Amino acid sequence: MSISDADDRSLPPFLQVMREVMPRVPWRAAGIWGIALGSTFVIREIYDIFNPTTDWGPRSLASTVAALTVSFGAGFYAAWRRRQLHQGIAVTMVAIVIGFLVAIVGNEAAVLVIYPFRQLDLASELTSALEVPLPVMLVIGGLAGTAGAAIAVYLTRFRNRTAMPS
Repeated sequence: MSISDADDRSLPPFLQVMREVMPRVPWRAAGIWGIALGSTFVIREIYDIFNPTTDWGPRSLASTVAALTVSFGAGFYAAWRRRQLHQGIAVTMVAIVIGFLVAIVGNEAAVLVIYPFRQLDLASELTSALEVPLPVMLVIGGLAGTAGAAIAVYLTRFRNRTAMPS
């Protein structure tokens, strides 16, 4: 038994799985989907600055649907390309973390860029720009990505079964 084997057994099961799966995550795909996801938050932040409202329902619905669509697409795309469910889930989860980071940095940058040209309560805007719900993104976005991955795996298997041999 090597030292690394002993180290692997001392890790919690979740981290053992992550240690095994993470090197196989297609980082380029996760990065692109993560930037797309983070961009939905930045666009919403900019829109909220230029068009303040008291009726948050429609905006919340639109940004939620956009984020869920990106998460679904990330899981679907990765699972379709690799034909493996766990690849779609891994890409989705990594994309969500990347999207979270892009959203935080992008929201703060947007506020700081807009501030000199528009009268804003800087402290309030910077605080609201940090309100990116990572736990919700991981759970709800993770479920959407898992659904996308499951549908992609099913469709690839269905397509392979119904393909006529040549």
